[in-house]
Amino acid sequence: MMQTGVNSNLWRRTQSGLLGVNRRNFPIDGLELYLPLWHPELSSSPIISKDPNAHSATVTGAIHLPNVGRDFDEVDDRITFGTVNSHKWMHGFGNTSAFKWTIAAWIKLHNPGGNNACIFDTGGIGSLSDTGVGVFIRTTLVIEMGIFTGGGSGTELIVSAPATTYPNNSLYHFIAVTYDQSLGSANAKTYLDDVAIETADKTATTPSVEPSSMAPQLGRFSSGGNPTSDFDGIIGDHWIWEQRVLSASELLHIYNVTKWRYQ
Repeated sequence: MMQTGVNSNLWRRTQSGLLGVNRRNFPIDGLELYLPLWHPELSSSPIISKDPNAHSATVTGAIHLPNVGRDFDEVDDRITFGTVNSHKWMHGFGNTSAFKWTIAAWIKLHNPGGNNACIFDTGGIGSLSDTGVGVFIRTTLVIEMGIFTGGGSGTELIVSAPATTYPNNSLYHFIAVTYDQSLGSANAKTYLDDVAIETADKTATTPSVEPSSMAPQLGRFSSGGNPTSDFDGIIGDHWIWEQRVLSASELLHIYNVTKWRYQ
């Protein structure tokens, strides 16, 4: 359902303007994390997510730009929330046959294609022995999602895709990746701005129930920080839905009601 009338901070019906009701109109069923990094209440550290879980997140670097988001420098900036156990459900803990999720974000790259750009990671794009989920943009401007299971070469991967080309410009773009382990095919889907782009199939690798290789982070590569793979740009909004795959129409709705800030 669409969120209506939650009497807390960003969601109050009585608010208008920047925090108005029409500017936060997105599904909350299964909403695990929402970080509107442009929000004035998220300008320091730690910050508290604007979702029913009220996650506390630590900001390292990542300068706050009022009404815009957080600017990451590709050197050591990051936002960390949770623990190595808090998001292991994203790679199979508790439901290895049917775990599912949606990740979405508004981002802007300062130098598209200059280096790899890690958006979100719990250990899904590091070494082959890592365990976790990662979403990043390669130097080839490919948007890629990986789920690693810590098994080493040949056994670590559930899916590495889709391979959607990111625009070679410094404009803001809305990206979303969904994953559903229960499907026989087309488990992962990628969306760019207002278009559903691509699907990808899972491999035969068994999902992992082990902890993630690191606590969830925005903007930092799972190897522990890599200047050629950390995020160089701005993240405005970031969402995660647990055990829910948003439909193309739901993601299009989110794009349409949030794009005003980034265009």
